[in-house]
Amino acid sequence: MFVELNRLGAPFAHDRWPNVYTYANKTLDRILYGYSSKVSVRLARDWADRRLPLHRDRVKLADLSNELFYRSLLKVTGKRAVFDPDKSLWRFWHLRELPGLEMRVVVMTKDVRSFVVSAAKRNYSLVEAVRMWSASYRDAESLTASMPRDRILWVKHEELCEKTDATTLDLCEFMGVESMTLPQPIYPSQQHVLGNRIRRSESLSIRPASPYQESITPEMEREILAIAGEANERYGYIN
Repeated sequence: MFVELNRLGAPFAHDRWPNVYTYANKTLDRILYGYSSKVSVRLARDWADRRLPLHRDRVKLADLSNELFYRSLLKVTGKRAVFDPDKSLWRFWHLRELPGLEMRVVVMTKDVRSFVVSAAKRNYSLVEAVRMWSASYRDAESLTASMPRDRILWVKHEELCEKTDATTLDLCEFMGVESMTLPQPIYPSQQHVLGNRIRRSESLSIRPASPYQESITPEMEREILAIAGEANERYGYIN
């Protein structure tokens, strides 16, 4: 597939991925990359994408490379759609404006209390985790606000784990592809086109997460909901 991509003008290689918008330089990445619900920040980064020399050319190459990558992937596999699990909102901000792509968005929500439990395993404090959860969904709402409603599907993480077959059918219908049920167990090397540490796993299974009540105290729950309870209810969770 890389040969075809190079022929079309996207210089892919095993150690070069021109479809990436991020910078290795942390300062540049912090200034030029990242979606923000703040209009002023977004406008400044939009201006840089279109006007700032070198950066502008880099963005154009990433745009072209992403479009060609998806098209080549569909051609090689003979499939009708690509499901990209990338969580970068700024990357999606770019992709949604590419005329050659028909974008549909799946936003997966998670109860803020369960999110705090997960984040604690990565050494985030309770307040840091709640703020991160709130910012992520605030930005997701902002990003999708101007999109047609039939192009957005909100899915609960809990329902995907507990009602896997029904949720998968909803996803297939939303994406306009044939209905399917996920195999159990899942063999990542067959499901992931490109590799990360998940692909290197021998097998995975979908299972409900442990109840958050096992990991947080009533006092912690009150503190969490005092910050994000309103938003949590808006996404369909009972506080």
